[in-house]
Amino acid sequence: MMKLTLWDVMHVEQEDQKKVKIADGLPCICFLSGLSGEETMMFIDAFSEAGLESTVFAALVPNNAGKSLGELIDEIMGDHERLTGQQQSIKA
Repeated sequence: MMKLTLWDVMHVEQEDQKKVKIADGLPCICFLSGLSGEETMMFIDAFSEAGLESTVFAALVPNNAGKSLGELIDEIMGDHERLTGQQQSIKA
């Protein structure tokens, strides 16, 4: 799935969630689509206030829809590390 574009990944139907490999040591990345800027900020604020685990948010936009998921994860986590000063280690 890491080689698929974000657009394609957003349209994949996963039949068996138990077979999905999840990387340890990284925060979840939540891709949002179809929300206004204000709605996005309200969603992120509500998510944080609910006390859910650490999550990195990104938006599906025309500029990134054609990039591979792997490439986007590298970019997003790089930005996240620069903003937070936290380096994450992948344990798959």
